[in-house]
Amino acid sequence: METQADPGLSHQVEADLIRLCAVTVTAEERRAKIRSLLGEDLDWAYVLEMSRAHGVSSLICFNLEVNAPDLVPQEIRKVFKARFKVNADRNLFLTQELLRLVQEFRKSGIGMIPFKGPLLAITAYGNVALREFLDLDILVQKKDLCRARELLARRDYLSRASQFTESYLTSQLGCEHIRADGRVAVELHWSLVQKWLGFHVNLEAIWAAPQQIMVGPVPVPVLPADITVLYLCAHGTKHCWNRLLWVVDVAEVLRARPELKWGRLLTLAESSGCQRTLFIGIHLAKILLGASIPEHVWVRVMQDKSAVLLARNLGEQMFLPPNEAARNRLGWGRDRFHLRTKERWSEKFVYLCQMARFVVQPSDKDRHWIHLPRQLNWLYLVLRPIRVTWQSFQAIPHGHDAYRPTK
Repeated sequence: METQADPGLSHQVEADLIRLCAVTVTAEERRAKIRSLLGEDLDWAYVLEMSRAHGVSSLICFNLEVNAPDLVPQEIRKVFKARFKVNADRNLFLTQELLRLVQEFRKSGIGMIPFKGPLLAITAYGNVALREFLDLDILVQKKDLCRARELLARRDYLSRASQFTESYLTSQLGCEHIRADGRVAVELHWSLVQKWLGFHVNLEAIWAAPQQIMVGPVPVPVLPADITVLYLCAHGTKHCWNRLLWVVDVAEVLRARPELKWGRLLTLAESSGCQRTLFIGIHLAKILLGASIPEHVWVRVMQDKSAVLLARNLGEQMFLPPNEAARNRLGWGRDRFHLRTKERWSEKFVYLCQMARFVVQPSDKDRHWIHLPRQLNWLYLVLRPIRVTWQSFQAIPHGHDAYRPTK
């Protein structure tokens, strides 16, 4: 039975243990540190709760079993092993479904590139059981969206009609499809990250000649290494890096993708407006997980004082009690962080305009929340701030719910 951690205690040792175990490759020095920390009087309830909240239970289990099974209480090993098995079973099932979808898309002549999920687990972690994910993310070209939806519908996937209004397609990145049996969720994306977050990467060249890897007997398209790193850093920044999993993703891609050309990555980040976003992700990967970064790249990172300060603040907040961390990463705290990741005044202005638009412009979510007749549509201008404020409050974890993972 899992217990709840005491939020009044300091948990620096437990946080260090989680960080040290959140890798796929353990050198002898790291192994010695893990074994040393396991000799301390640990709050195992905290370790269990935070490893779940940060999406790294499977990695923690893997490293504890490989490096120090003799130093972990048996009841704790049982909990971690049970989590590992649940995650491994789900991941294998989702991977099989993804391979079927890859073949179906290819037969239908629809271009697609899976990302995150199984592909990231295979290419970066080297083991589909070590990364935790709950759904399948597939990138398609916007012109192919209707055909992709029809293909998923033929495979018994359902989606909400409200996801395909003009306002939704203009403002969002993707739409969710749930298989009729409820066992699989697929998100069709026509873009990777909103441009107002500072990610202006042209994907046309990727569609012209996509890279592929073999997953079993199936060739599967993948994003290039540099695009993958930039996307992961932009995704982490979008969510204020509130899960260690997203830092692990960056660190593992940097380790596992030797074809990564750092010069091209730095040039692409600068030209696409997300250099500081990249530097924050690299800094977090190094200070939290010990990622190996080329010296000339690290010099560039350290020259951006704003990126260094932001990354250090994020690192210090990573293992705060989730309800306290959430309050720092919602509402104005989140918007202020996003503004500080912008290097150019023009980008800050675009973000501020987006914030203003978000506050006042009604969306499909508002209409779904309360349905009003057309003649009363003006009331959504009043109701929207109420809905957004209420849902932001609900998003702050409370009590044991603070440790429930987010996507």
